[in-house]
Amino acid sequence: LAKPHNPLSAMDKGYVRLLLTRILYGAAVPHEPPEEPSFTMMSTVLEWIETHLNEPIPTERIVAKIGFSRAHVFTLFKKHTGLTPADYLIRLRVKKACESLKNTSMNSKQIAEACGFSSPSRFNAAFKRQTGLTPSQWRVRASAAS
Repeated sequence: LAKPHNPLSAMDKGYVRLLLTRILYGAAVPHEPPEEPSFTMMSTVLEWIETHLNEPIPTERIVAKIGFSRAHVFTLFKKHTGLTPADYLIRLRVKKACESLKNTSMNSKQIAEACGFSSPSRFNAAFKRQTGLTPSQWRVRASAAS
């Protein structure tokens, strides 16, 4: 009697078995994909930035906090936020300023200081670039809307 023709080698059969086992195991056992280390690290750094928002946070301080090269830090920020560290910081500060303008009676100088801007003029310029309005115009619109 002739042996049946088998096109797969023993090694190929092993790979097929391994592949099928992984597929079946993956379908049977729900699991989370492993979290990327840079995602965890960026979450920690972004939280840190939010808690230190009223302090001066130069990019070098963020780079030191992460512990990678400046170029790698910029790459991570772009990947996770779509922004550079400085742009992310400004957006966060303007967002906090909007909340302060809406919910407090603090003046522009006080809000600039509370949000970590180095001067009221830098605050006004950043605010206008982000919102298209001056802080006082924004406050008037926000109070009219509520």
